Amino acid sequence: MFLREYIVLGNASEAWRKVYNPPGLKSAQVMACKTLKKPHVKRRLEQIWERHMKKSDITIENILTKYEKAYNYAETEKNSAGMVNAASAQAKLVGLLRDRVETGAVGEFDENSMGSILEFLEKEVGPEAALAIAAAAGVKVEDFVEKSDPKEQDETALLGAEPPTDAVN
Repeated sequence: MFLREYIVLGNASEAWRKVYNPPGLKSAQVMACKTLKKPHVKRRLEQIWERHMKKSDITIENILTKYEKAYNYAETEKNSAGMVNAASAQAKLVGLLRDRVETGAVGEFDENSMGSILEFLEKEVGPEAALAIAAAAGVKVEDFVEKSDPKEQDETALLGAEPPTDAVN
């Protein structure tokens, strides 16, 4: 019953609450999550989905055809956003385009500050690249790089690049 409600509602916690009437929302969330992680429950959920898809005549080919029609319509209407949406949907369906999913606990990810990114660029591709990225991002380099001489204000000197000259070769 839980899986049937889950498919109808699209929300595991709500399905758990409707079927089992737990004392609180948090316990419903926990129990629904634990239940959906069990291998036999996953298998049963797949079986139910397959049965529903067969009844509805939903196949990947069917959906791809509909997306293709949507793309063609958007193209004739000169609707570039519609074309992009249809193409993206097709790519996602066949696994060529995936949403980024991060896993892990809070605090496990490195935080990249602008200063560390500029330092990395300076080391890997040179100070000119770091300066170009900083300029494109509208970043003042002196905010991120320690100056050895407080009077030194030239951004190019801060990253060790040669200052631009007006000389013509």
